[in-house]
Amino acid sequence: MSLPGLVADADPDFINDAALESLLAQPVPDRAEVADLLARSLAKEPLTVAQTARLCLVRDPDLIAAIHDAARRLKREVYGNRIVLFAPLYIGNKCVNDCAYCGFRSTNDAAVRRTLDHDELVRQVEALEDQGHKRLVLVYGEHPDYDAGFIADSVRTVSGTARDLYV
Repeated sequence: MSLPGLVADADPDFINDAALESLLAQPVPDRAEVADLLARSLAKEPLTVAQTARLCLVRDPDLIAAIHDAARRLKREVYGNRIVLFAPLYIGNKCVNDCAYCGFRSTNDAAVRRTLDHDELVRQVEALEDQGHKRLVLVYGEHPDYDAGFIADSVRTVSGTARDLYV
């Protein structure tokens, strides 16, 4: 999926920082705009990146409280009053980005870069299920090797292996 104006064409770090920064340099939204965006969210209409950026610009404490309240309400409607845990399944840790908080970051020279092959992936899914896990989140670095086809293939492998998992 491509986000017009947000995905850099030639840059291996595919997030277009300038496009995001320009969204975050816009004027602060007024109460009516925030109310409209929150109503859309509560109606379970997905917000665009630009609309989400508008909410990130809010500085009024009352509007920030309204955003938090809407997020809590939406979370309860979708998930109920429960905590859902996912076991991470690390598929590959190659990454072109350099996020300071992340062990996958490109400048982490101590990282041993690996990508699970088909058989390793099957064994990992089976091991996680044997340990009682019911939900997995598949984790990849951001790298050209992990394109949509690769991700789709790994999801098919996980889904085809899983006996009783939600992926």
